[in-house]
Amino acid sequence: MKKMMLLAGVCCLLAACQSKEELQEVNPESNAPMFLEASIASGGVTSRTTTSEQGVSNFELTDRIGLFQPDEDEASCWEFEESGWTTETAMNWENKVEDFHFCAFYPYEETATRSSVPMPDLTAQTGELERIGTFDFLAGHCTMSYADAAGVVSFTEDNAFHHVYAMLKIVVNKSSAEDELTIHKVSYEGQDIVTSQTYSFGSSFAEDRLISGSPSTSVLTLTPEAVVSGESYTFVVLINPVTLSSSLKLGFDYTRNGIRYTASTENLVSEYAGGKLYTYTIRLKKENILIEGNSIGNWESQVGDDIWIDENHTPEEMD
Repeated sequence: MKKMMLLAGVCCLLAACQSKEELQEVNPESNAPMFLEASIASGGVTSRTTTSEQGVSNFELTDRIGLFQPDEDEASCWEFEESGWTTETAMNWENKVEDFHFCAFYPYEETATRSSVPMPDLTAQTGELERIGTFDFLAGHCTMSYADAAGVVSFTEDNAFHHVYAMLKIVVNKSSAEDELTIHKVSYEGQDIVTSQTYSFGSSFAEDRLISGSPSTSVLTLTPEAVVSGESYTFVVLINPVTLSSSLKLGFDYTRNGIRYTASTENLVSEYAGGKLYTYTIRLKKENILIEGNSIGNWESQVGDDIWIDENHTPEEMD
């Protein structure tokens, strides 16, 4: 009888110890700090996004991303510093054993909720490559446990951030080195290409959605008044991922050797996918313009066919 009572006592003690260990595993204060690392798909770097001439995008110091923890509707802010990604308030894992799903976005917006993340205003673009990071928008998903990477929530490799917008790069070449060329205006026209959007997270990229605002904005106009002093001049813009009913219209208003011209084409592609880079080289000729598509950079690239468009002499500015 005493042996049975002793055995029962030992079993109770073991059960109590096991219960205590289980509680420690699910206790958010049980030494399970959360860390974060992030990169951009194809960029392969952990460091605000900038994009090089080769299309490589990476984060810069002081960039901030928003992180949605499981079942949370408000995002925590993480800032990129020399020591890595940091947050003002220490974050902890709910436990060390279960898998959890995280969503994140760039750039951070304090008003963001999981179903409504404000995206940058594409109508404010200038076409300058060095400012493209101001308008870029990235989204990421990852599912992992504390044990997978010693507490690091890792948006890298297969879980790396993805570009949501499509990038369109136009390289304008002079027909000869002696030409005096000034580009007054460049226009891009297509249904909803720069309409304001909010991003809504689902359980995966396939379930994420873009929600269009109003009014519909279908024309992006740049007014660079750019004097092309070298052999070429480059414009880089971001547009919404769209499938147009007709091809994107591209127009130019420029002065060459003292004569004002306008030129336009509707022979570009009609489908623009997020994360793809569409590059065209515009060659200004005497009577027309040659546009040839080229694939460059680390964005998923799309090659376009060669296109000829008419050039018209006009004293008026392009509408």
